[in-house]
Amino acid sequence: MSAIEAFIDRPVVKVLKGMRRVGKSVIMRLLIERLIDRGVSGANILYINKESLVFDAIRDYRDLYRYAVDYFKNGAARGASATTATSASASAAGRRTYILIDEVQEIEGWERAVASFLADGLGDVVISGSNAGLLSSELATLLSGRYVEIPVYPLTFREFMTFRNAKRDGGDRTDTAAEAENEFKNYLRYGGLPGIHQLPANDDVLFSYLNAVLNTILYKDVITRHKIRDASIFDKLVRYLFDNVGNITTAKRIADYFKSQRIRTSVDTILNYISYVEASLLIDKAPRYDIKGKRLLELGRGWGQVFKISVPWGQFRGVRSFKLALRSNADLKDLTPQGPDFKALTPQGPET
Repeated sequence: MSAIEAFIDRPVVKVLKGMRRVGKSVIMRLLIERLIDRGVSGANILYINKESLVFDAIRDYRDLYRYAVDYFKNGAARGASATTATSASASAAGRRTYILIDEVQEIEGWERAVASFLADGLGDVVISGSNAGLLSSELATLLSGRYVEIPVYPLTFREFMTFRNAKRDGGDRTDTAAEAENEFKNYLRYGGLPGIHQLPANDDVLFSYLNAVLNTILYKDVITRHKIRDASIFDKLVRYLFDNVGNITTAKRIADYFKSQRIRTSVDTILNYISYVEASLLIDKAPRYDIKGKRLLELGRGWGQVFKISVPWGQFRGVRSFKLALRSNADLKDLTPQGPDFKALTPQGPET
């Protein structure tokens, strides 16, 4: 929350970016509560959640802009007349208005409406999305230098334990090393999505939930969005990436294996599929620090995959350090065993 609040009432678009079900909607609702606590009227806050049918009529940037102008115009009408978009904008600026849009990528051409919100001074804008393509070339062109990206990650183990302790009867904390180690095994097994803490601690229930989230991401955010015709190859590739978490993986090696199985594909296709999965925020690419010069131009550089954390402790430790580096904006080259950030980002046991 502090990362967002630092930019509130600043002339930049705040972009919350994270995979589905990671908690972006909750962060937006918490932000609304804090704004109201500061004395902002609820009528001056427009919250649009594109997962709700209430906002199904907002299909493109024109619908979005009209809806926002009408919303604040109607609010301003209680105190003063507002008959045009320009006067509504001026009134909104004077009353410190806020526009929060959840899953904004579901609105066609949304970046044009957001650019207009800034140009017209209609309100302070916070948006969220579940696709890395949220920050498209169009957005970068229209809002050059006027947006800030705030990544939202799954829970760390410390945050996981906060949820677990809050769920216990009477708020009892996990104090013993044995209990902490058991909870760490649960963290490795179930991952860091906050939604699992609202469900019974049962394998069937939790894995059904996690599989549903995964299938939604793969089929809605990737296969449908990018019109992938050969879903079987894509499915095999995703399984391979998940099974090789933290290992060096090259597109050429994958393509060569498919060819050995008499499955026709190319390095370019594999690279495209991997980029689609990365754009869905299921995986992160971990560039090798020892690649320099012309080797940077080679196809099939290494990928680090961090969504499915069901790996041995020794292997997971390096992947966890990589994710902690992303959260703290540490330089990846400093995560080598000789780097200054390695010890700081790599706790010496599961209790942290």
